[in-house]
Amino acid sequence: MRSLGWKIIIIMKEPKDLINWVELSRYLSGNESSVSRTRCPKKYQNKVDSLIEHLKAWEEANKSEII
Repeated sequence: MRSLGWKIIIIMKEPKDLINWVELSRYLSGNESSVSRTRCPKKYQNKVDSLIEHLKAWEEANKSEII
């Protein structure tokens, strides 16, 4: 197979785009509406921030060019 020399770089817009907020809320609080993209009680903020930082690190580690 011959390469045309095109490169596609996959970049995630926001790590928050990968999060299923209903399931995360259910996991953290037992309620599917306690935590959302726009609302996070202080009680869960550190865990949500940690998850987002891990997603950013994962994105950085997995950025790749597809030929």
